[in-house]
Amino acid sequence: MFDVTDVPIGDLTAASSLKTPDLKAKGAIEVDIPSEEKETFDVWLRKLWYEKDESINKFFETKTFEFKPGQTPAIDIPVELRKKREILDAFCFFWPAGIAYLWGKIRG
Repeated sequence: MFDVTDVPIGDLTAASSLKTPDLKAKGAIEVDIPSEEKETFDVWLRKLWYEKDESINKFFETKTFEFKPGQTPAIDIPVELRKKREILDAFCFFWPAGIAYLWGKIRG
């Protein structure tokens, strides 16, 4: 995750003569983005993809993710069954439907 304010797209209201979009208008609103901003965004996005690819490659090598300073690591929450019958509780929604189906087969 990253802060949206880090996205280098700039202030788009200055890029178009349309200062405030008409929200009631139908169709897409087109905005002319300056080519310098497009190039900056392209470089930023490619760098982000490169970092993602490096992270995935390191994960396949080490079977763990490395976090940068200040990043919050993932938290593992162990989920365990208290009793084996809880497996059946997961499917309790389907019991009435199954019984109704079988009843229909028997009667019909």
